Amino acid sequence: MHIETNIPVAYRHSQELASLAAAQAAIGRGDLDGAIMSLRSALEPDKHDHGQSLVRMNLAAAFCQRAQGLVEDAPAIDLLDEAASLLKQAIAALPARTVTWAMARTNLAVVLLTRGNRAQSPAHVLMAHLALDGTEEIFATAGDQANLDWSRAVRDHLTEIHERRTQQR
Repeated sequence: MHIETNIPVAYRHSQELASLAAAQAAIGRGDLDGAIMSLRSALEPDKHDHGQSLVRMNLAAAFCQRAQGLVEDAPAIDLLDEAASLLKQAIAALPARTVTWAMARTNLAVVLLTRGNRAQSPAHVLMAHLALDGTEEIFATAGDQANLDWSRAVRDHLTEIHERRTQQR
């Protein structure tokens, strides 16, 4: 099953904004590799601010989408591990309990869920549940219905997986 990640938009003029716009245009053309190249070029590993957090979130989302399209598990898992690392870096740099922070955590849940399914790792699926903690409340408080629905859909999918696994025993 393919689960969407949410790609946030930068709110300031910068190199990050240009790279995010180029990445979104590439995705619109169906060019995921072009999006990844644009985002990689904007990534500054030693910089941890809001703009770089958005670059990391978008690059992680693109990696997750790429991994979902791969047939072989090992390269997909490597991409998902890199995506999880990028999202953890973004989350650490963002102000806690903000909409962008909640978006990053929901993306992390999708990445962990995808990795858990690929590697048959219940621990990653559990970590996906934990990543969602607090996201729905933040989106609800902000009146962000689209992201609230997205977070709930990810949680519902996680719950469905859990129920299937417990019924198989």
